[in-house]
Parts: sequence; C-alpha cells; structure tokens
Amino acid sequence: MRHSYAREKFGVAVNTLATGTSDIRDRIWYAYLSFHTLTEKDFSEELKEDWLTIYNSLTTEEPTYDDKGEVTIGKVQNTLRKLDTKSCMDLAQKICDLNTKLRNDI
Repeated sequence: MRHSYAREKFGVAVNTLATGTSDIRDRIWYAYLSFHTLTEKDFSEELKEDWLTIYNSLTTEEPTYDDKGEVTIGKVQNTLRKLDTKSCMDLAQKICDLNTKLRNDI
C-alpha cells in the first residue's frame, strides 16, 4: 500500500490539529511529534515537495544550546515561537492538504 506509513502519521497529525484545545503553535508541535520520524523517502516524487515545504517551514530557526553545548530547545520549537498566527494557520492547512493527498493516494 503506497504511503501507508506517512498516511498513518499524517492522520494522527490532522486529528491532533482538529481536536487539540491548545494554541495553534502547540497543536502544530504535537502534530509534528506525530510525523517527525518521516523522511523524504516516505513520499512519492509527487508529494516530496509538499513534505519538504512543511518540514522546511518547521525548521527555519536554529536550536538553543546550554553552556555544555547540549540542545535545550530544538529547531521546531524555536521556529514555532517565531511564527505568527497566520503563518501557523497556513502551515496547519498544508499539513491537512498533504494528509488529503496521502488519503487519496496521489
């Protein structure tokens, strides 16, 4: 079954976005935790660009390190802190759109 792993992960992510009661940034964070194990290899050529758009949108900021050089706040969390509500809503829509494409086996 084509895309089955990605379909499963994005199904959980969309459910998280739709049913979560927290701020949009938190819901995207929890959605990300659902699909963070995915890589480009989990998507067909037709869907790689959609995946990369989402992934790259979530990782624009660098992590924060403590004085020992250990990560205290990751790239995604730092990125989400800087995104405004409109950008978060656009990102959530992209996650939903990719889920639809995966469900339709595009």
